[in-house]
Amino acid sequence: MSWHVRELSRPDVPTAASLLERAYGRPGPWATELTLYLDLQPGGTVTAVEDGRLLGVGGTIDYGPFGWIGLMGVDPDRQGAGIGRAILTAVLAYLDRRNCPVRVLDASAAGAPLYVAAGFHDLGMTVLFQRNGDIPPAAPVDGTVSRLQPSDLADVAAFDRPIFGADRSRLLAWLLRRPENDAFLIRGSTGAVAGFIYVQPDRIGPWVARDEAGAERLLIAALHSNVAQPAAVRIPDSNLAAMTLVQHHGFERQRALRHMYLGLCPADQSLPYIYSESSFGTG
Repeated sequence: MSWHVRELSRPDVPTAASLLERAYGRPGPWATELTLYLDLQPGGTVTAVEDGRLLGVGGTIDYGPFGWIGLMGVDPDRQGAGIGRAILTAVLAYLDRRNCPVRVLDASAAGAPLYVAAGFHDLGMTVLFQRNGDIPPAAPVDGTVSRLQPSDLADVAAFDRPIFGADRSRLLAWLLRRPENDAFLIRGSTGAVAGFIYVQPDRIGPWVARDEAGAERLLIAALHSNVAQPAAVRIPDSNLAAMTLVQHHGFERQRALRHMYLGLCPADQSLPYIYSESSFGTG
């Protein structure tokens, strides 16, 4: 073969973002997502290159107990040539070197055969809902929701850690620093964190709450944020309450991805408390 796999560099980001748009067949914040990967996990993202042309990309974030794999895409003109398999092999080797015991991802119908062939197993589904922007959001119900501040991050990360199953404080801090994002927090009567929600330009998430009432208050605050609407949410299919809630607020089911793992079956996340992932690439 005339192509090879190497580490993705920052100058590659615009070209890699264009490649992902072609591979997925839709626009998206791919440059932002790639930058997130490079910032949070230096060395964890790779690309296939032929004569200076990028043919594919893929990467991971190592959370410790598991590595989340995402942003896997191959140029439509070069699919079927083993490029995706080579990229996945390089990403898995990177996690091996870090002694990361489990790998998880959300697989589209087109991508799933690659992961099945690599030994991944199903662990439920992640369901994408998109909100109908013509439906006005419900009026805020009370004042218990506040904007999440940098000073709240330690408490939020401590609340999130046993639910997500790993420490994603770096991700939560990175998202909060982005000027285009917004975030909200709810605390219980004792002052302890009871839930939080992030609003990104094209999505809502991460969104975590201890109960449905708090989750709804957070969602309503998010829908009144100045961040562009409509928004998408990515919900574990085991959280039936979350799917019912978002449909009540004007979201419509779009598609489902296979949530898959490789290695020992990961410890159960507290899925009833996870109302939306941050993205398919970050969990």
